[in-house]
Amino acid sequence: MSLARVSSSFLQRATPHHCPAINNSPVLATECFTTLDLWFLKSFLLASILKSIMASNKVPVYSTNDLKSTSDDALLPYLTNLPAPYAFTPDYSKTNIRFLLGYSAVAIAGFTFYADRTLGWEATTSPWIIAAVGTYFVLNSILTYWIWAVEAGEVYSGKRKTGETISVSSSAKKFSKLYKLHVIYKSASGKVLQDKQYEAPFTTWFSADGVFHPEPFRRWVASEIDVLRLAAKENEKKSG
Repeated sequence: MSLARVSSSFLQRATPHHCPAINNSPVLATECFTTLDLWFLKSFLLASILKSIMASNKVPVYSTNDLKSTSDDALLPYLTNLPAPYAFTPDYSKTNIRFLLGYSAVAIAGFTFYADRTLGWEATTSPWIIAAVGTYFVLNSILTYWIWAVEAGEVYSGKRKTGETISVSSSAKKFSKLYKLHVIYKSASGKVLQDKQYEAPFTTWFSADGVFHPEPFRRWVASEIDVLRLAAKENEKKSG
């Protein structure tokens, strides 16, 4: 039912009972709304807004990549908003190196394309263009190695004020409904305190229509990672 139709029905319903003398004046008829009429109209508007918000937050339930990406994105706000002293500060060093390699390769590609378009084919055979093309392929090779071997699916890396570090990698096979995490938690001295892999179905925190529910996701992560379990217990103590 459209908003215009709902508003019209309210006007028609309010006018005969409350203002029979102004049936032909919709402007004056609005003054005859009862409190209940206005409450219903506001409820309808609020429900429409909430429905549109929920629809925009839905994820295709058959898209493993979308389910994984949404779950990955939920890790950052969770791990950075833990109660003190358990909160982690994100470490973007690996991401910055990936961006540096990627943007450098793109810049070289753009430069050689510009040279080809403005200076002609002859200019592209010069030694500095050949060197630029070679550098482009080297950078792309390093970037590929960095993504697959160094980052290796890492979606979060952080450090606590006390020096402990955490690395969280995720994976999900195509057409699989299992979300897998690999967690490496180290002390300030570099000693490995936890190195385990966990998995759970996406349906644990996604509804049947693809809406992501953060609380079940956080509970699952906290139940599997030792330091997060301690943080959850600390929260319970504070909340009573």
